[in-house]
Amino acid sequence: MSYFFGHRLNLKRRGLPLLSCRFKTFYEVLSVPKNASKEEIKDSFFTLSKKYHPDSNPSHPPPKELFIELNEAYSTLSDSSLRRQYDRELAMAEYYRRNGGPSYEKNPTSSSSYGPSSNYGFRTTTYYYYEPTDRARSPKEVQKSHFRVVKYLLLLMSVVTIVHSIRINWAHKKFKKWQEEESRMNSLIYERVREKAKNSSVEEQLLALAEKVKESNRIR
Repeated sequence: MSYFFGHRLNLKRRGLPLLSCRFKTFYEVLSVPKNASKEEIKDSFFTLSKKYHPDSNPSHPPPKELFIELNEAYSTLSDSSLRRQYDRELAMAEYYRRNGGPSYEKNPTSSSSYGPSSNYGFRTTTYYYYEPTDRARSPKEVQKSHFRVVKYLLLLMSVVTIVHSIRINWAHKKFKKWQEEESRMNSLIYERVREKAKNSSVEEQLLALAEKVKESNRIR
C-alpha cells in the first residue's frame, strides 16, 4: 500500500482517510480535470497564484493557507511519480468510500448484511467439510470437524484484517511525515515570496516560485 492516502487529499489537516465526508482533491484545488496535462496544471497554478498572491490585494490579502495549498497541489501534480502515487491513493480512497473500509473518523453503523468483516471484502459464506473415513461418523464428530474449519477460517480472516490495518497505519504515518515536511517547505517559500515582493514584480516572483518548487521536487 503506498503512502498517499486521505483527504483533502491534504492529509496533514484532515487525517487518514476521511472516508465519511466529501474531500477536495489537488485537482479541484487547481481547478483542473484528472487527465490534465502538465502544461494545463502549470497554467492553472500560475493563474491561481496571481489571484491569491500576497500582493494581489495588500489591504485585504488572501489567507496564507490558500497560497500554501496551491503550492502543495502543484508540487504533487507537477511531478510524474508523485502524481501517479497520488492517483492510486485517490482510487483507493474512492473504493473504500463506496465499499466501506478502515477510517480514523467515526463512521455510521453500516446497514450491510455482510457482517463486520465486510469492510475488508469478506462475505458470510457457508463452508462444507468432507473427510473420507472407513466408518460412519457420529453427528457430534461431524459438528466438531465443522467447528474446527470455521475456527480456522475466522482466524485466517482476523490475521488478514490485522495485517491490512497495520499496512494502512504505516502508510498513514509515512505520508503524514512527508506532508508535514512539504507544508514546512511551502511555508518557507511563501515567506520568501513575501520578502521579495517589495523589490520585484508579480510575474518575476511567480517564475522564481515555480523554479523553487521544481528544485524542491528534484531534491525529494
